[in-house]
Amino acid sequence: MSLVHLIRIALLSLVVLITACNSSPDNNQAQDDDLHTPPTAPGELAGVFYPGTGVELTWTAAIDDVQVIGYDVLRDSVVLVSAVDATTYLDTTAGLVGDYDYEVQAIDDKGTRGPAALVRVTTLVAAPILSQKNWFLVVGAVFDVYTHAFYGDTLERVTRFDYTDLPERRYDFPYSNSPVEYYAEYDCTDGGLVTRRGSPVSCDGRCRTVTQMFYACAIADASLLGRLVANSDYTASSDTFESLSITQSDGSSTFIDGTLSKSTIGSIYSDDFRVFAELLRYEASISTGTTLLTNVDSVFGYGRDEGGGTASAELSGSLTMASPLIDNASVTVTTPVRFVNESSELRTFPVGTLRIDAEDGSAIELEADNGDASSFAITLSVNGVIQESSTEQWDDWLEWLSFPDAL
Repeated sequence: MSLVHLIRIALLSLVVLITACNSSPDNNQAQDDDLHTPPTAPGELAGVFYPGTGVELTWTAAIDDVQVIGYDVLRDSVVLVSAVDATTYLDTTAGLVGDYDYEVQAIDDKGTRGPAALVRVTTLVAAPILSQKNWFLVVGAVFDVYTHAFYGDTLERVTRFDYTDLPERRYDFPYSNSPVEYYAEYDCTDGGLVTRRGSPVSCDGRCRTVTQMFYACAIADASLLGRLVANSDYTASSDTFESLSITQSDGSSTFIDGTLSKSTIGSIYSDDFRVFAELLRYEASISTGTTLLTNVDSVFGYGRDEGGGTASAELSGSLTMASPLIDNASVTVTTPVRFVNESSELRTFPVGTLRIDAEDGSAIELEADNGDASSFAITLSVNGVIQESSTEQWDDWLEWLSFPDAL
């Protein structure tokens, strides 16, 4: 073999050796990486908002030439979870009101992220009528209606109307068979007229019906129009208002159509009181807005009967209310289970359920039968889904569950 031939063989072997060296595993991996493609975007991304639960995202699996190991989920460009090994995710931190932009992108076992799928989810378009922000005041206002504290001083102006200094024209009916004992007319100080008709007094001077008619009677800073029939006997009294309106100089006004009554059973010997309301309509307007009550049928009371014997307390009935507290939205108040304490005049009820339902599906529920007679459970919900729940002590609500001083 010639020297030239040997040199050629040596050179060929060197080329093969160099080629082998250049074909290392790392170089092969680099070539593979150059050929690898990232995962596709997840398919059919959708989001649904469930009040009280959150936003549920669902999607179909991304496609990859190796293996998808998970998905990143972002809300408004902020990562909520990384490499979640599922095709669904529940975002429990989304607020009740707002628009949220979600992104979901796949990650493969090489750590490569693919393009994101996008979806916008709108939660409630408005805050619920009944919420954590207002439930305390709403419940307090409802208790004020049951105890009659809500009706306030305005009605005192009518039910205790002072005729003392008004010019009077009186006509007496002394006949024993007459349903009327007297009729009187009074000129109001600032214009208008009021008439008063009284039935004969019976039951030792304790029972009487007095009918008053206000004809645009202006006195002091108010004008009164409408009819009031007041009944009283030994243990009870009632005031029936027939389309009676009170307009005050500061712009506030009250309209009432229905009956408010109270029972003072054996009041000479006991401290047992009950108040009742049967109102078709009660509307009170002040500078901060108008509160409207309709279809009021309520009972509230506590105390001991004659001689300090049997004690009891109760709260029950229903009504519809619109109030500035809830932006004049309407709520319906019911007591599916009557609040009663049959062995004590304490206003800590061991049983009873009160519901306040708004027209948008939000609701407040008070549940006394929670295993603890000293407290009650409060639940806030939207469309039947619980948003908040807590426990309240009855003792903290006794001021609201008291009669007005006038009683």
